[in-house]
Amino acid sequence: GQARQIVAMFYDPDESLQYREYQVLTKSSSLGLYTYLPAKGFVRVSDTAVSLLNQAFRLELNGTDVLGSKIRDLAIPREMALPWQEALEAVANGTMSGEEALLAVGKPGRPAMDHIVMDRVTVDSGEQTAVLAIVAPCREEEFESTEYMRRETPSGKTLKSIPYPLIFFRSVRAPEGTVADFTCLAMNSAAGKLLQLNDRFQFGRSLPEIFIDDVPRDVLFVYACEAVKTGKFSEFELEFKLRVEDEEPRLLRFWLCKFGDGVGFLFQDVTATRRIERQLMQYRHAFSHMDEAIIVTDLDGNIIDWNPASERMFGYHKEEIIGQPADILTQDTSGGQLKQSSRTVL
Repeated sequence: GQARQIVAMFYDPDESLQYREYQVLTKSSSLGLYTYLPAKGFVRVSDTAVSLLNQAFRLELNGTDVLGSKIRDLAIPREMALPWQEALEAVANGTMSGEEALLAVGKPGRPAMDHIVMDRVTVDSGEQTAVLAIVAPCREEEFESTEYMRRETPSGKTLKSIPYPLIFFRSVRAPEGTVADFTCLAMNSAAGKLLQLNDRFQFGRSLPEIFIDDVPRDVLFVYACEAVKTGKFSEFELEFKLRVEDEEPRLLRFWLCKFGDGVGFLFQDVTATRRIERQLMQYRHAFSHMDEAIIVTDLDGNIIDWNPASERMFGYHKEEIIGQPADILTQDTSGGQLKQSSRTVL
Protein backbone atom coordinates (compact mmCIF):
# COMPACT_ATOMS: atom_id res chain seq x y z
CA GLY A 1 0.00 0.00 0.00
CA GLN A 2 2.55 2.67 1.08
CA ALA A 3 5.24 3.73 -1.36
CA ARG A 4 8.71 2.78 -0.12
CA GLN A 5 10.77 4.49 -2.77
CA ILE A 6 10.42 6.93 -5.62
CA VAL A 7 12.26 6.61 -8.93
CA ALA A 8 12.92 9.88 -10.74
CA MET A 9 14.26 9.69 -14.29
CA PHE A 10 15.66 12.66 -16.19
CA TYR A 11 16.06 12.40 -19.95
CA ASP A 12 16.97 14.36 -23.05
CA PRO A 13 13.70 15.27 -24.81
CA ASP A 14 15.48 14.88 -28.14
CA GLU A 15 15.75 11.15 -27.50
CA SER A 16 12.58 9.30 -28.39
CA LEU A 17 13.05 6.19 -26.26
CA GLN A 18 12.80 7.56 -22.72
CA TYR A 19 9.65 5.54 -22.01
CA ARG A 20 11.48 2.32 -22.87
CA GLU A 21 14.42 3.34 -20.69
CA TYR A 22 12.03 3.70 -17.79
CA GLN A 23 10.25 0.40 -18.43
CA VAL A 24 13.47 -1.58 -18.65
CA LEU A 25 15.44 0.17 -15.91
CA THR A 26 12.74 -0.31 -13.30
CA LYS A 27 12.92 -4.09 -13.76
CA SER A 28 16.54 -4.53 -12.72
CA SER A 29 19.32 -2.63 -10.98
CA SER A 30 22.01 -4.51 -12.92
CA LEU A 31 21.29 -2.86 -16.26
CA GLY A 32 23.64 -0.43 -17.95
CA LEU A 33 23.12 2.17 -20.66
CA TYR A 34 25.28 3.76 -23.30
CA THR A 35 24.70 6.05 -26.28
CA TYR A 36 26.98 5.57 -29.27
CA LEU A 37 27.44 8.11 -32.05
CA PRO A 38 29.34 6.60 -35.02
CA ALA A 39 31.24 9.84 -35.73
CA LYS A 40 32.39 10.31 -32.11
CA GLY A 41 32.10 6.98 -30.34
CA PHE A 42 30.56 6.72 -26.86
CA VAL A 43 28.83 9.99 -25.96
CA ARG A 44 27.13 8.67 -22.81
CA VAL A 45 27.84 5.62 -20.69
CA SER A 46 26.62 4.57 -17.26
CA ASP A 47 28.86 3.18 -14.53
CA THR A 48 27.10 -0.18 -14.75
CA ALA A 49 27.77 -0.38 -18.49
CA VAL A 50 31.48 0.32 -17.90
CA SER A 51 31.55 -2.34 -15.18
CA LEU A 52 29.92 -4.90 -17.50
CA LEU A 53 32.40 -4.00 -20.25
CA ASN A 54 35.32 -4.52 -17.87
CA GLN A 55 33.96 -7.88 -16.72
CA ALA A 56 33.32 -9.09 -20.28
CA PHE A 57 36.85 -8.29 -21.54
CA ARG A 58 38.94 -8.29 -18.31
CA LEU A 59 39.64 -4.56 -18.54
CA GLU A 60 40.11 -1.77 -15.97
CA LEU A 61 38.45 1.16 -17.71
CA ASN A 62 36.52 4.04 -16.17
CA GLY A 63 33.87 6.27 -17.72
CA THR A 64 36.44 8.84 -18.84
CA ASP A 65 38.38 6.16 -20.75
CA VAL A 66 35.25 5.09 -22.63
CA LEU A 67 33.66 8.47 -23.42
CA GLY A 68 34.75 9.83 -26.78
CA SER A 69 36.25 6.48 -27.81
CA LYS A 70 35.10 4.25 -30.63
CA ILE A 71 34.80 0.53 -29.96
CA ARG A 72 37.79 -0.28 -32.17
CA ASP A 73 39.92 2.09 -30.00
CA LEU A 74 39.30 0.05 -26.84
CA ALA A 75 41.45 -2.89 -25.79
CA ILE A 76 39.02 -5.38 -27.30
CA PRO A 77 40.01 -8.15 -29.74
CA ARG A 78 39.53 -6.89 -33.30
CA GLU A 79 37.41 -9.89 -34.32
CA MET A 80 34.91 -8.87 -31.62
CA ALA A 81 35.23 -5.08 -31.81
CA LEU A 82 34.60 -4.67 -35.54
CA PRO A 83 31.29 -6.63 -35.76
CA TRP A 84 30.05 -4.78 -32.65
CA GLN A 85 30.94 -1.39 -34.08
CA GLU A 86 29.49 -2.29 -37.51
CA ALA A 87 26.21 -3.34 -35.90
CA LEU A 88 25.91 -0.01 -34.09
CA GLU A 89 26.70 1.92 -37.27
CA ALA A 90 24.09 -0.08 -39.21
CA VAL A 91 21.42 0.69 -36.61
CA ALA A 92 22.39 4.37 -36.57
CA ASN A 93 22.16 4.78 -40.34
CA GLY A 94 18.96 2.74 -40.59
CA THR A 95 20.22 -0.25 -42.61
CA MET A 96 19.51 -2.63 -39.72
CA SER A 97 16.81 -2.60 -37.07
CA GLY A 98 17.71 -2.60 -33.39
CA GLU A 99 16.02 -5.95 -32.90
CA GLU A 100 18.11 -7.51 -35.67
CA ALA A 101 21.33 -6.14 -34.16
CA LEU A 102 20.90 -7.44 -30.59
CA LEU A 103 24.10 -9.20 -29.51
CA ALA A 104 26.22 -10.38 -26.60
CA VAL A 105 29.93 -9.59 -26.39
CA GLY A 106 32.79 -10.85 -24.25
CA LYS A 107 35.86 -13.05 -24.10
CA PRO A 108 35.62 -16.82 -23.57
CA GLY A 109 35.35 -17.67 -19.90
CA ARG A 110 34.07 -14.20 -18.96
CA PRO A 111 30.49 -13.05 -18.13
CA ALA A 112 29.18 -11.57 -21.38
CA MET A 113 27.63 -8.15 -21.79
CA ASP A 114 24.25 -8.80 -23.39
CA HIS A 115 22.41 -6.12 -25.41
CA ILE A 116 18.70 -6.33 -24.63
CA VAL A 117 17.65 -3.05 -26.29
CA MET A 118 19.32 -1.28 -29.18
CA ASP A 119 17.54 1.57 -30.96
CA ARG A 120 18.12 4.76 -32.91
CA VAL A 121 17.94 8.11 -31.12
CA THR A 122 18.73 11.68 -32.11
CA VAL A 123 21.37 13.78 -30.34
CA ASP A 124 22.67 17.33 -30.70
CA SER A 125 19.13 18.73 -31.03
CA GLY A 126 18.17 16.17 -33.63
CA GLU A 127 21.05 16.88 -36.00
CA GLN A 128 22.76 13.50 -35.61
CA THR A 129 21.57 9.92 -35.20
CA ALA A 130 23.07 7.72 -32.51
CA VAL A 131 22.24 4.35 -30.91
CA LEU A 132 20.87 3.96 -27.41
CA ALA A 133 21.78 0.55 -25.95
CA ILE A 134 20.68 -1.13 -22.72
CA VAL A 135 22.97 -3.95 -21.58
CA ALA A 136 22.78 -6.63 -18.92
CA PRO A 137 25.06 -9.41 -17.63
CA CYS A 138 24.72 -12.70 -19.45
CA ARG A 139 25.54 -16.11 -18.00
CA GLU A 140 28.39 -17.89 -19.74
CA GLU A 141 26.24 -20.85 -20.75
CA GLU A 142 23.89 -18.45 -22.59
CA PHE A 143 26.69 -16.91 -24.60
CA GLU A 144 28.38 -18.71 -27.50
CA SER A 145 31.87 -17.31 -26.95
CA THR A 146 33.43 -19.30 -29.80
CA GLU A 147 31.45 -17.36 -32.37
CA TYR A 148 30.52 -13.70 -32.34
CA MET A 149 27.00 -13.67 -33.68
CA ARG A 150 23.90 -11.57 -33.63
CA ARG A 151 21.05 -12.97 -31.59
CA GLU A 152 17.40 -12.46 -32.31
CA THR A 153 14.70 -12.29 -29.66
CA PRO A 154 11.85 -14.86 -29.70
CA SER A 155 9.35 -12.05 -30.30
CA GLY A 156 11.37 -10.85 -33.28
CA LYS A 157 11.53 -14.34 -34.78
CA THR A 158 7.80 -14.81 -34.27
CA LEU A 159 7.00 -11.48 -35.88
CA LYS A 160 9.14 -12.24 -38.93
CA SER A 161 7.66 -15.73 -39.37
CA ILE A 162 4.10 -14.43 -39.80
CA PRO A 163 3.45 -14.48 -43.58
CA TYR A 164 0.89 -11.66 -43.53
CA PRO A 165 1.92 -8.00 -43.18
CA LEU A 166 1.84 -7.02 -39.50
CA ILE A 167 2.64 -3.69 -37.79
CA PHE A 168 2.38 -2.64 -34.14
CA PHE A 169 1.83 1.04 -33.36
CA ARG A 170 2.13 2.96 -30.08
CA SER A 171 -0.26 5.82 -29.31
CA VAL A 172 1.19 9.32 -29.17
CA ARG A 173 -1.01 11.37 -26.87
CA ALA A 174 -1.61 15.11 -26.70
CA PRO A 175 -1.28 16.90 -23.31
CA GLU A 176 -5.01 16.50 -22.70
CA GLY A 177 -4.72 12.73 -23.17
CA THR A 178 -6.27 12.28 -26.62
CA VAL A 179 -4.47 10.23 -29.29
CA ALA A 180 -2.70 12.64 -31.66
CA ASP A 181 -0.75 10.12 -33.74
CA PHE A 182 0.73 6.61 -33.78
CA THR A 183 4.39 5.58 -34.06
CA CYS A 184 5.73 2.25 -35.25
CA LEU A 185 6.92 -0.17 -32.55
CA ALA A 186 7.56 -3.18 -34.80
CA MET A 187 7.04 -4.22 -38.41
CA ASN A 188 7.63 -7.63 -39.98
CA SER A 189 9.32 -8.23 -43.32
CA ALA A 190 6.03 -9.01 -45.08
CA ALA A 191 4.73 -5.53 -44.22
CA GLY A 192 8.00 -3.89 -45.27
CA LYS A 193 7.92 -5.71 -48.60
CA LEU A 194 4.31 -4.78 -49.38
CA LEU A 195 4.84 -1.14 -48.35
CA GLN A 196 8.24 -1.05 -50.12
CA LEU A 197 9.98 -0.04 -46.89
CA ASN A 198 12.43 -2.94 -46.49
CA ASP A 199 15.59 -0.86 -46.71
CA ARG A 200 14.46 1.82 -44.26
CA PHE A 201 14.47 1.74 -40.49
CA GLN A 202 10.86 1.86 -39.33
CA PHE A 203 10.93 2.02 -35.52
CA GLY A 204 9.50 5.32 -34.34
CA ARG A 205 8.10 6.35 -37.71
CA SER A 206 4.68 7.97 -37.55
CA LEU A 207 1.52 6.66 -39.17
CA PRO A 208 1.74 9.28 -41.98
CA GLU A 209 5.28 8.12 -42.75
CA ILE A 210 4.15 4.50 -43.09
CA PHE A 211 0.89 5.13 -44.99
CA ILE A 212 1.40 8.19 -47.18
CA ASP A 213 -2.04 8.38 -48.83
CA ASP A 214 -3.71 10.95 -46.59
CA VAL A 215 -7.44 10.43 -47.34
CA PRO A 216 -7.65 6.69 -46.54
CA ARG A 217 -5.07 7.18 -43.79
CA ASP A 218 -7.45 9.55 -42.00
CA VAL A 219 -10.06 6.78 -42.02
CA LEU A 220 -7.47 4.31 -40.75
CA PHE A 221 -6.57 6.73 -37.95
CA VAL A 222 -10.23 6.92 -36.86
CA TYR A 223 -10.47 3.11 -36.69
CA ALA A 224 -7.19 2.97 -34.74
CA CYS A 225 -8.35 5.58 -32.21
CA GLU A 226 -11.60 3.69 -31.74
CA ALA A 227 -9.67 0.47 -31.07
CA VAL A 228 -7.45 2.18 -28.46
CA LYS A 229 -10.46 3.76 -26.76
CA THR A 230 -12.90 0.83 -26.74
CA GLY A 231 -10.78 -2.27 -27.42
CA LYS A 232 -13.14 -3.07 -30.30
CA PHE A 233 -11.84 -5.32 -33.09
CA SER A 234 -12.31 -3.92 -36.61
CA GLU A 235 -12.20 -5.48 -40.06
CA PHE A 236 -12.45 -3.28 -43.16
CA GLU A 237 -11.01 -2.53 -46.59
CA LEU A 238 -9.42 0.71 -47.86
CA GLU A 239 -7.81 1.77 -51.12
CA PHE A 240 -4.27 3.12 -50.65
CA LYS A 241 -1.56 4.47 -52.87
CA LEU A 242 1.37 2.84 -51.11
CA ARG A 243 4.01 5.03 -52.78
CA VAL A 244 3.86 8.50 -54.33
CA GLU A 245 4.73 7.16 -57.78
CA ASP A 246 1.97 4.51 -57.78
CA GLU A 247 -0.52 5.10 -60.59
CA GLU A 248 -3.25 2.83 -59.25
CA PRO A 249 -4.24 2.40 -55.59
CA ARG A 250 -4.10 -0.99 -53.87
CA LEU A 251 -7.08 -2.40 -52.00
CA LEU A 252 -5.95 -3.42 -48.51
CA ARG A 253 -8.00 -5.48 -46.09
CA PHE A 254 -7.25 -4.66 -42.44
CA TRP A 255 -7.77 -6.59 -39.21
CA LEU A 256 -7.18 -4.12 -36.40
CA CYS A 257 -7.12 -4.63 -32.62
CA LYS A 258 -5.92 -2.91 -29.45
CA PHE A 259 -2.33 -3.67 -28.40
CA GLY A 260 -1.24 -2.12 -25.09
CA ASP A 261 -1.65 1.63 -25.50
CA GLY A 262 -1.67 1.24 -29.24
CA VAL A 263 -2.93 -0.95 -32.07
CA GLY A 264 -1.87 -3.92 -34.13
CA PHE A 265 -2.50 -3.89 -37.90
CA LEU A 266 -2.70 -7.20 -39.75
CA PHE A 267 -3.44 -6.48 -43.39
CA GLN A 268 -3.45 -8.02 -46.84
CA ASP A 269 -3.43 -6.79 -50.44
CA VAL A 270 -6.74 -8.04 -51.89
CA THR A 271 -6.64 -5.99 -55.11
CA ALA A 272 -6.33 -9.00 -57.43
CA THR A 273 -8.86 -11.05 -55.46
CA ARG A 274 -11.51 -8.34 -55.61
CA ARG A 275 -10.86 -7.80 -59.33
CA ILE A 276 -11.51 -11.48 -60.01
CA GLU A 277 -14.63 -11.37 -57.85
CA ARG A 278 -15.97 -8.37 -59.80
CA GLN A 279 -15.29 -10.12 -63.10
CA LEU A 280 -17.06 -13.22 -61.84
CA MET A 281 -20.08 -11.16 -60.74
CA GLN A 282 -20.23 -9.50 -64.16
CA TYR A 283 -20.01 -12.88 -65.83
CA ARG A 284 -22.79 -14.31 -63.64
CA HIS A 285 -24.99 -11.30 -64.35
CA ALA A 286 -24.54 -11.60 -68.12
CA PHE A 287 -24.85 -15.38 -67.97
CA SER A 288 -28.17 -15.16 -66.12
CA HIS A 289 -29.79 -12.52 -68.35
CA MET A 290 -28.85 -13.64 -71.86
CA ASP A 291 -31.69 -14.79 -74.13
CA GLU A 292 -29.52 -17.53 -75.64
CA ALA A 293 -29.35 -20.91 -73.94
CA ILE A 294 -25.79 -21.47 -72.65
CA ILE A 295 -24.67 -24.90 -71.44
CA VAL A 296 -21.32 -25.36 -69.68
CA THR A 297 -19.76 -28.83 -69.54
CA ASP A 298 -16.58 -30.36 -68.20
CA LEU A 299 -14.06 -32.12 -70.45
CA ASP A 300 -16.11 -35.34 -70.29
CA GLY A 301 -19.23 -33.61 -71.62
CA ASN A 302 -21.09 -33.56 -68.28
CA ILE A 303 -23.12 -30.42 -67.56
CA ILE A 304 -21.69 -28.26 -64.77
CA ASP A 305 -23.71 -25.06 -65.32
CA TRP A 306 -26.45 -23.60 -67.44
CA ASN A 307 -28.44 -20.39 -67.53
CA PRO A 308 -32.20 -19.65 -67.14
CA ALA A 309 -32.62 -19.54 -70.94
CA SER A 310 -31.51 -23.20 -71.04
CA GLU A 311 -34.18 -24.05 -68.48
CA ARG A 312 -36.82 -22.41 -70.67
CA MET A 313 -35.58 -24.17 -73.81
CA PHE A 314 -35.14 -27.70 -72.46
CA GLY A 315 -37.50 -27.76 -69.46
CA TYR A 316 -34.98 -29.03 -66.89
CA HIS A 317 -34.37 -27.12 -63.69
CA LYS A 318 -30.71 -26.47 -62.94
CA GLU A 319 -30.73 -28.81 -59.93
CA GLU A 320 -31.95 -31.67 -62.14
CA ILE A 321 -29.48 -31.31 -64.96
CA ILE A 322 -26.17 -30.59 -63.18
CA GLY A 323 -23.91 -33.64 -63.53
CA GLN A 324 -25.87 -35.18 -66.42
CA PRO A 325 -24.23 -35.83 -69.83
CA ALA A 326 -25.07 -33.18 -72.43
CA ASP A 327 -26.31 -35.78 -74.96
CA ILE A 328 -29.52 -36.38 -72.97
CA LEU A 329 -30.75 -33.03 -74.33
CA THR A 330 -31.22 -34.54 -77.82
CA GLN A 331 -33.43 -37.33 -79.14
CA ASP A 332 -31.97 -40.82 -78.97
CA THR A 333 -31.41 -40.91 -82.73
CA SER A 334 -28.98 -38.00 -82.70
CA GLY A 335 -27.59 -38.23 -79.19
CA GLY A 336 -24.53 -40.19 -80.19
CA GLN A 337 -23.71 -37.71 -82.94
CA LEU A 338 -23.95 -34.76 -80.49
CA LYS A 339 -21.76 -36.59 -78.01
CA GLN A 340 -19.12 -37.30 -80.64
CA SER A 341 -19.22 -33.71 -81.92
CA SER A 342 -18.85 -32.42 -78.34
CA ARG A 343 -15.83 -34.64 -77.72
CA THR A 344 -14.27 -33.45 -80.98
CA VAL A 345 -14.68 -29.80 -79.92
CA LEU A 346 -13.40 -30.49 -76.39
